Amino acid sequence: MVCLSTAPISAAAPAISGVSNAAHNQAVIAAGTLVSIYGSNLASSTRQWAAADFINNKLPTKLDDVQASVNGQPAYVALISPTQVNILCPDDSATGQVTVQVTNAQGVSNLFKVAKQTVAPAFFAYSVQGGTYA
Repeated sequence: MVCLSTAPISAAAPAISGVSNAAHNQAVIAAGTLVSIYGSNLASSTRQWAAADFINNKLPTKLDDVQASVNGQPAYVALISPTQVNILCPDDSATGQVTVQVTNAQGVSNLFKVAKQTVAPAFFAYSVQGGTYA
């Protein structure tokens, strides 16, 4: 007689492999900048924030089951996908090495250290008809 067990398959917890300023992809962030978090198992779906996510005209700190924090402060989540989460860095006065973390239904990610400065100016560049613009 053969017995088969159907143990539940648990999804892996999120894992962060990189954090950068979304505009220039450098590992320097600042309060109020758009930040990209890279890794695996960060979300189970792909989407960006929508009008329904803004409750009482406040930016969302969670999309579906995905949240992020910078230096322990909740970040505003703009986009989620399995390999990338974009956040708006929370406004606080911390500078130097800070930690970034992602939480979802599968668990809590590793703490990832990144440099945070008072300002981190950058331009989003795009190409149109052979030219590059910022």
